[in-house]
Formats: sequence, structure tokens, C-alpha cells
Amino acid sequence: MNTIRLRNFAYMETIWKWTLDELKTTTATDKPVATSGAITLVSAVYGCSLLLMTLSISLSKLRSKNAVDKVRQLLADTEQQSYALSKAADSDIGAFQLFLASFDLPADTESHKKLRREEIVQHRLESIRIPLEAAERITGLYSIIFDAIPLVSKNVLPDLASCANIFYSSICNLCWNVRVNSKKLSPDARIRLTSAAGLHKNDAKVATKLINKQVAKMLGV
Repeated sequence: MNTIRLRNFAYMETIWKWTLDELKTTTATDKPVATSGAITLVSAVYGCSLLLMTLSISLSKLRSKNAVDKVRQLLADTEQQSYALSKAADSDIGAFQLFLASFDLPADTESHKKLRREEIVQHRLESIRIPLEAAERITGLYSIIFDAIPLVSKNVLPDLASCANIFYSSICNLCWNVRVNSKKLSPDARIRLTSAAGLHKNDAKVATKLINKQVAKMLGV
């Protein structure tokens, strides 16, 4: 098993080689590998899997060529986003590992201190960029859900609402990470980044509410 060691952490090249039990066990310790951002993104990826399930089940039941082509495109788009979010989970862990390691750099000379500060800032910015971009990417998945609603089988409609709920929860936590990790930035930079995160969160909130309402109406519940 290939690992890189930073401080007391051991990180496999990807958490996606782990079983769910391994992920659970390695997270529930005083020296976790996975970050809260990575755990959140794992949830979002499983939300994508649920979305892929609803589309796949419905595909075989469609008769219209236009509908089949549309669902195939939605499947491809969802798979693309799922892959990107999977990579983001690993990137979030890597950024956190490097951020911690930067504090162990030597600071015995002015040049060393300067390098250490630059490394800390660089990896702090990565710990903000990754969740912010992931939140934007997840927000984009709502358009797939909206497009899927009139196309999927009625028996999987509840799963579309579940996807929306999972995505909203993921976005909320990613935006929280942006807020926390930007604390030591300049006021202007912090406002800019947290405002961007807030827009994604608000868009997701509105979309989630609309999807749940629309699905509930179609199901008569």
C-alpha cells in the first residue's frame, strides 16, 4: 500500500480504495485521515450514485428516442460530476495534510520564516478553494434533477428528492468550511469568499425546496 506520511498522518493516495468500514474506523479516531470536507464530499458522491440509479432504472422503461437521449446525457453529466467530486475529496485531504505539515517547516532564519508563511497561506487558500468549487459543482447538479423529474419512473421520484436533500446538506457543510478556513484572511477576501459560498447555499436551498414540493405534488403526499 503506497502512503505518504506527514506528521502523524498516513494517507493512501485515494480514500476510494477503502471499504466503508475502513473509512468509518479511520475517521473515528484522534488522528483521522479524512477531513470533514472529504466526508461531506463522500456523501455528495453517494448522492450522485443515487441520482444515477434513478436515471438508470428509468432508462430501460422509456420509449421515446428523445427521452432516451436526454436521460443518457443526464447520466453522462452526473457521472462526470461524481468523478470530479471524488477527486475533490482526495484533494481536500491532501490540502489539509500539507497545511499541517507547513507548520513543521524550519523557522530559524528570516528566509525560512518567509517560506513557512508562504506555504501556510498557500495551503490555507487550497483548503478554501476546494470546498468552494465543490459547492458550486454540487449546485450545478440541481439542474440535472429538475431535468430528470419529468423523465424518471414514478417509483423513483422520491429518490430524486432525496438526492436534492443530500446535496443541500453537503453544500451547507462545504460552505461552513469556507467560512471557518477563511477566518485568517483579510476582511475583504473573507467577505468575497463567504459571499460566494452563501450564494451557492441559497441557490441550493431554493432548489431543494422546489424539488421536494414538485415531487410531493406529483406523488400526492
